[in-house]
Amino acid sequence: VDYLSPQLYWEIDPPQQSYPALLDWWLQQNKMNRHLYTGNYASAIVVKSWPVNELVRQVQLSRDRRDQLSLGNVFFSAKTFSHNTHRIGDTFKSGEYSTPALQPEMTWLTAPAPSSPQNVRASADFKLYWSSDSSHTVRSWAVYALRADVWELVHVLNRDTMEVGVQGGYYAVRGVNRLGKESDAVTVHVDDIYVGVVGK
Repeated sequence: VDYLSPQLYWEIDPPQQSYPALLDWWLQQNKMNRHLYTGNYASAIVVKSWPVNELVRQVQLSRDRRDQLSLGNVFFSAKTFSHNTHRIGDTFKSGEYSTPALQPEMTWLTAPAPSSPQNVRASADFKLYWSSDSSHTVRSWAVYALRADVWELVHVLNRDTMEVGVQGGYYAVRGVNRLGKESDAVTVHVDDIYVGVVGK
C-alpha cells in the first residue's frame, strides 16, 4: 500500500461517525506511515444540501493532522469543481487552494531521479523557456519565485509545457517525477536589463 484514501462521506458535527472521528481512526491504522488522502463527498452540496463551508472545514481538519501524514483530499465528484456548483471552485481557489502544490514525495518507493531542466533561458518579453525532457523521468515542472528570501512555488506545469510567463526577479525551475521527487534547480534572473541563468 502506497497511500490510503478512505471515503469519509460524513459531516463534522454529528457525534456518531463524525468526519474528524473517522479521520483519526484511519490515521491510527496507518502503521506503515503511508500518505493519507481523505475522500470527501463534494456532491453532498447538491444531493444532501451541505454548505460549501462544510467541505472547507473538512480540508482544514485534514491539514491540521499533517504531522500524522494526512496530506491531501480527493473529492467526489470533481464535476462540482469543474461546474463551480454553488461557487465551490471560487471558494477554494480564493482560500484553501489559492496557491499551487506538489504531490508529497513518496520516499519509500524507488524511481529514476527526475532530470534537471535543460537550456533554461529567459526572454526579453518576460518568459522562461526550457527544453523538453528526453529522459522520460519528468512528470511535471515546478517553477519557484524568490520572494522576501523565500522560494515560493508559483507554477506546476505538465511535462509537455516548456514555457511560462514571469515578472522580474529570481526564478528556479525543477523537474518532478511521478513519486514527487524534485530535481536540482536551475535558477534564472529576469529583469529589464539582464536575462540569464544564474546557476544550478
